[in-house]
Amino acid sequence: MKKDIRKRIAEFHRLRQEVVGSRRHLIVAVDVAKRSHLATMMDGRKRVLLRKLRFSNDLDGFAKLEEAAGEIRRRENMDKIVLGMEPTGGYWKPLAWHFARLRGEGAWEVATVRPAATAGNRKTLDSCPDKTDWRDAHNVGDLISQGKFHRFRQLPAEGAEQARLLRMYYLAREQSSRRKVRIRQVYGEIFPELELWLKKKLYSLRWRRVLSEHPTAGELLGLGSRLGKRLRRWGRRAGFEPEGGRALELARRTVGVAEEEEGARLELVWLWRELELAERKAAEALKRLTAHMEPREDYRLLQSIPGVGPVLAAGLLAEIGDVGRFGNYKELISFAGLDVIGRQSGGWSSQRRVVSKNGRKLLRTVAYQAALSASRLEGEFKDCYQRALARQDERKRVKRKAIVKVADKVLRVAWGVLKGGQAYRADHRSEAVAKAA
Repeated sequence: MKKDIRKRIAEFHRLRQEVVGSRRHLIVAVDVAKRSHLATMMDGRKRVLLRKLRFSNDLDGFAKLEEAAGEIRRRENMDKIVLGMEPTGGYWKPLAWHFARLRGEGAWEVATVRPAATAGNRKTLDSCPDKTDWRDAHNVGDLISQGKFHRFRQLPAEGAEQARLLRMYYLAREQSSRRKVRIRQVYGEIFPELELWLKKKLYSLRWRRVLSEHPTAGELLGLGSRLGKRLRRWGRRAGFEPEGGRALELARRTVGVAEEEEGARLELVWLWRELELAERKAAEALKRLTAHMEPREDYRLLQSIPGVGPVLAAGLLAEIGDVGRFGNYKELISFAGLDVIGRQSGGWSSQRRVVSKNGRKLLRTVAYQAALSASRLEGEFKDCYQRALARQDERKRVKRKAIVKVADKVLRVAWGVLKGGQAYRADHRSEAVAKAA
């Protein structure tokens, strides 16, 4: 299986070289839209063969494009059709998946161009500031004719499902974090003493249950002695009852803005409900994701890496996919966007090197979270963190940069574990992992 993947990747690299200046390759460049797409067709020498073809975003429209491209291919006696588009939004996916199924026939190949490349290349085409559908499509075709395109990353059905569940999980986590921040902001306006006193306990089960029903200082005062009893019931500890007396004392002397209490109460009720819903969605997505991963052996192997638990192991597998797509760990680092880049001109070279971030954002997030945990555990990851800190300027030490270095190492080790099919062992690493470190 891995050999087949590597073979297809090698064939695509050859295609990028062959399409430049070729008369034997038909470039079908599409500007994607919601209801209808616009395509322009040219060869590798940028000779326009069909200026404009508008087709609907459905099976009939796709058949119309396939028929038009097939007719030009036969008329011009061409070998290959390269369908290119800019992968922005979500409307491009049905088009890409539909024509990716025709890849097996040998005539079609689906390619994508980076949005950053299209923005820069548009300035080189002409000096006209107009931005139209045809110009956008022609821009895509121009990039493909230069060989500046990428292979459409078509995941198998199971891999696509796992990747979507991972995105849903992190989206719900992000929504949850935003609701928590907003809750603190509102309490900072109407009841700042409670927010400062409780800190992280503000989101504990006992306080969440009470504040979702009685969010303002006035309502807490109305509960009186019942507040302590409710905290004890929800917290199930006798020590939580005195917290009610302390909260009542703060409510009596609060400096919060009472004039906005009614509107703030309604907003807090909504925020507490949305927070609970976001957390339920995150738990559901994580449950389904781990259910997909549990039967897999590589899922168990990744959990042998320090700092990588069930959640992060599932995230790594969902984002990496088949490790056979990467010839070495450097390709995986670049795929995640953790490769370090610098600037140089003539004899001058900048000492500041930054992470490119030209890769999978979710994969960087998962690797960074794993690095946070691994850097606290005794072992080579903590040593890597300490060395990265020591290399920085004494006055400008940034812990985040050291964590990024550990995240780089986590991905290197993950590549070695998946490639070698063996669990991580600190005293006996595979040759690939040793080189990566």
